[in-house]
Amino acid sequence: MEKKIIQSIDRALQVLELFSLEKPEWGVTEISKVLNIYKSNVHNILSTFAEKGFVKKDSKTDKYKLGIKFFELGSVVIKNMDLRRIAHSYIEELSKEFNETVHLGILDEGRVVSIEREESNKGLPY
Repeated sequence: MEKKIIQSIDRALQVLELFSLEKPEWGVTEISKVLNIYKSNVHNILSTFAEKGFVKKDSKTDKYKLGIKFFELGSVVIKNMDLRRIAHSYIEELSKEFNETVHLGILDEGRVVSIEREESNKGLPY
């Protein structure tokens, strides 16, 4: 079966995928140059995302950063992961037994994403 790609959605997702911990803010011109997309198209994509709460424009720098809508949607994903529910008691037990903070992560496209953790009682070492 042939994959059908909607070009406008693909471009919009390319814009979103630029945002990272290393570079959380982007300007229209920067995005245009990196993705080789017309500035007017980038502006329209970002304006649409801003209207829906997916990005927010900093009025001082004119750069965009991800909006709270992603946190809301991410919370839905995490809350509906059976893995978290199943693993939670094991994570708690490990943390208590070894008195260490325990993280549960999943591999997503080569990156580990933490989806659950249990903090230890001991403080950070010096």
